[in-house]
Parts: sequence; C-alpha cells; structure tokens
Amino acid sequence: MSALPDLIASVALAALALYMVSGGADFGGGVWDLFATGPRRERQRVLIETSIAPIWEANHVWLILVIVLLFTAFPRGFADILTGLHVPLSLMLLGIIARGSAFVFRHYGQYDARGHARWGTVFAVSSLVTPVFLGACLATLATGDMLLIAGRPQPGTLTAWLGLLPLAAGLFTLALCAYLAAVYLTVEADDPSLKDDFRRRALITGALVAATAAASAAAAHHAAAPFAKALFASPWSPRPPARNRPRRHRRPRRAVHPPLPPRPRPRRPADPAHRRRLRPRPAPLPRPPPPHLRRRRRPRRHPTASSPPPSPSAPSSSSLPLHHAPRLQRRFPQRRGRWVPVARSSRSADRRESS
Repeated sequence: MSALPDLIASVALAALALYMVSGGADFGGGVWDLFATGPRRERQRVLIETSIAPIWEANHVWLILVIVLLFTAFPRGFADILTGLHVPLSLMLLGIIARGSAFVFRHYGQYDARGHARWGTVFAVSSLVTPVFLGACLATLATGDMLLIAGRPQPGTLTAWLGLLPLAAGLFTLALCAYLAAVYLTVEADDPSLKDDFRRRALITGALVAATAAASAAAAHHAAAPFAKALFASPWSPRPPARNRPRRHRRPRRAVHPPLPPRPRPRRPADPAHRRRLRPRPAPLPRPPPPHLRRRRRPRRHPTASSPPPSPSAPSSSSLPLHHAPRLQRRFPQRRGRWVPVARSSRSADRRESS
C-alpha cells in the first residue's frame, strides 16, 4: 500500500510533463503571435493558427488528468494547494479560458479587421501570462512558505507566490514554452523564409531558457535550500568539472618535514631503588641436575645361585614339584630382587616336608 501513492504521484508528474511539452507549445505559439514582426508577420500568424488548431483542445486532457488524480488520491493536499494558491491558480484558469475563447472568436471573426485584431491580442496576452502563473505555482510549492493550520492560511501564505523564486520560475516556464513553439514551427513551416525566422527565434529563446534556468537555480538556493540541495544532488543533475568543483570537506595538506633523528634512550641508573617497578616474577622451578650428577638407579637383582639361601621355614622352588611353582610365586612376592617367603605354621611346613 505504501507504493500506491508514489505510483499515483509519478503518473501525475508524467501527465504534467506531457502537458508542458504539448500544451506549452500552444502557449508559445501565442507568444510568437504577439511578437510577429517584419513583412512576413501575417504569414507567421497563419502558420501558428494552422499548426495549433487541430490539437489545442486535446492537449488540455493532460492537465485535467493531473487535477483528477490530485483531488481523488490526495484530497487534503489538493485542498491546501487550492487554498494557499487560490489567486495564481484562478488567474491561470482565467488565462486558459480566455486563450481558448479568443482563438475561436478570432477564427470566426476574420472578416472583421477590428474584431480579428482584438481577439488576436487577447489570445496573445493570455498565452503570455498563463505560463508565468503555472511556473509560479509550482515554485511556491517548492519553497514551503505556505502554512495552513486546520485549513486556514496563516499570514504570508496567500502572498508566497510573489517571491523571487516563483517569479524566476514563471519566466523560465514562459521561455521554455516559447522555445518549444519555435522549434515545432520550424519543422511545420514549408517556406524556407519562415523556417529561417523561427530557427532564429529558437536560438534566441534557447539562450533565454539557459539564462532563466540559471536565475531559477540561484533563487532556489536562496529561497528553497532543501529543494535545491535535493535537486542538484540527484544523479541526473549537471555538475561542474572536476577542476572547478568546490570541495565541501577539504582536508588540510600535511607539510612534509625531514625525518627527525632518533631520541637517545635514557640509561637506567645502577641503583635498584630507581629502577622501574616490575611485577614480581614467580619463583623459578627447580631444574634437574646435570646428567653426570644424577643418582643412578640401582638395577633389580634376580635370584641367582650366588643369592643368600632362603630361610629354613620357607620352602624353595627347586624342592617343590613343578605344578606348585606358580602357587609359590603367588604366595611369596619379590622384594628388592629376593623371594620373601611367608610361613603359615610349623605344622603345615612339617606336613609338606613329610609329603
């Protein structure tokens, strides 16, 4: 749901751009009808009338689409815009109505010279004024000077469209409409002399478009700083070349100095009281003695013939039968290489000897 308002706003913006490209050329045609000069001025006006007549009514469909989308999708914004910009919007709508009516009345009153000239003047003046009001309305929205609380405009809201930026944007819109009309009429003209006239006018108005665009940009930095920052930081906006581009975050250059000689390390005094205090080290573990001082382990001595004879109470392994030897080994464990007999009693020994 959050993407739906953005989509509707994008459609309204595209419709407004199409209205400027198509309907703006109609306003520019009225401008050139007012400034028609020279021996070919009547032929210029006839060319303007024949070029505008088939499409001037259909071009207003895009403006109607913008208005319908605004009051359908954004009713609160539409109410605030009509309240704060009531004066310039009303003058713009009156100019559109007067322009269309004068264009039709001039066509049907061509047999009356005075009526034809009068309606031609109304058509030209309304075409000259209407783009200025349209650009002023759009620039006033960009400034953010309109303040309405509970639908009521605050002081300074109704006159916000009289500022510097709205005036510069209105002149820029007028120059752009005149430029589009001169380019289109250059293509529409069949006479080479008329082509040269409108080509020359297109070059002049192109320079005026550049000048008014620069003036609008300078006024935007003064009157609408957030809008100007967002506009000129966009990826499609032109940027100055790298050499002349001002650096916002300029780091100071570091001076290059020769390397300093190493500092001499201070010698520690011999007095232990002035030494640096260190953490107490644990006592070292005792090291094993060297190999030539180690005590050799006495090897075990097994019972041999040279071993001392066993005690008379303990029987020897040679006097017993072979099957008694394992039992004797279990009963008489070894201690230090000897057999230590354990006598049970004298009776058992005598009984063993008699057997």
